[in-house]
Amino acid sequence: MKKLLLIFALSLVALGVRAQETRREERMELKHERAERREERQKEYARYLDSLILSRDYEFVPQTFQMQPAGMLRNIYNPFYYIYVYPSYIQIHVPYIKGFTPPYYIALLNFDSFYPNGYTAVQGEHGWTISFSASGMDGNTYTFDFFVNYVGGETNLNISTPVYNTVTYSGYLRGYN
Repeated sequence: MKKLLLIFALSLVALGVRAQETRREERMELKHERAERREERQKEYARYLDSLILSRDYEFVPQTFQMQPAGMLRNIYNPFYYIYVYPSYIQIHVPYIKGFTPPYYIALLNFDSFYPNGYTAVQGEHGWTISFSASGMDGNTYTFDFFVNYVGGETNLNISTPVYNTVTYSGYLRGYN
């Protein structure tokens, strides 16, 4: 009887170990499947960003902005701030920090530019770098440098001019419609 109970207990332990190994293998398979799906979604998003940038028909939606170096980070809650990029012109409507010395003040950078100067879009391993310059209504020439990251689609924009400090924006790109 003792032998029978010992055999039964050992077989239960062996079944438990086998069940744990099976569950571990199933978890590993699920982990690999999720990683493959995640990688495929990331590639699909990168293709989407590529098509947006190559079409030159997209919108930059800013979420934060900050004057460089080390200015205060400000959130943008207004959904009507944007930079539209079209094949032949650009519409700019974003807040901008101006001033030669403190106290600086926030102004609205709002103008259209037909055929912006030096539009270049260079694809890198981790995303795109887009640059162009445009003349504003105030007579200043503004240089726009976008850095679009494939991971998460985060887009950083630096707007610089010889007159004021550079202002950095963080946001994302989306199709204009």
